[in-house]
Amino acid sequence: MGGMTRLQEAPPPGGDRDSSATAVHEATTVSTQDKRKRVDARAALGRSLKGALACGATRSLTGGEYETYRSFVRSQGSAPPAGRRLLQLRRRLNHNGLTRAAEGTRAPRVVLYVRTFHGEDPGPVFSQLREVTARKGWAVTHLHHDQLPFGQNPNVPPDEWPGWVAARDQIKRGFADGVLVPNRHHISSNATAYIQELEYIGYRNGFTWLLASESDP
Repeated sequence: MGGMTRLQEAPPPGGDRDSSATAVHEATTVSTQDKRKRVDARAALGRSLKGALACGATRSLTGGEYETYRSFVRSQGSAPPAGRRLLQLRRRLNHNGLTRAAEGTRAPRVVLYVRTFHGEDPGPVFSQLREVTARKGWAVTHLHHDQLPFGQNPNVPPDEWPGWVAARDQIKRGFADGVLVPNRHHISSNATAYIQELEYIGYRNGFTWLLASESDP
């Protein structure tokens, strides 16, 4: 008889399937762990950036980091209060103006601006603003005041108030480094109009300083 053919032993039933299932399970576990780590890292970065912005540390944030923060906030379905966002924006726009003023050889020059209702005395408010400039060592160049005529709608665009136009014009022409006002409503209660005025001054290397910040109640 010819040589006998040795039959290969068949693998145990389900052996290959068990190995494949184990490999798939391990790969899925690793993928899930990696995804969880990425989510945790992103959340930690978001919290870190959010904390930095909350305390005003915007100078150390690059554009990419700030966009990461914005993306994180959107992913959480929430955003900082409107007043806080306006404060953060003003700080960023003030950066160049405050830096230039601090590095100059003379005291920073500021104009004071106050808007009052009909018959209201602006004197006490100007006194408060002068106290701030004295503490900071700023030189006051001019005082500008607008008064709302009796019965007139107070929601007038900022560029229609002569005193305010004169104040920002002095910054534009280089006669002042910044403007100091009691609060943002002396510029505009409309957020869009207020932002436009901040940008007008900030883009001309000036700064806007408030006695009461946007985030104050």
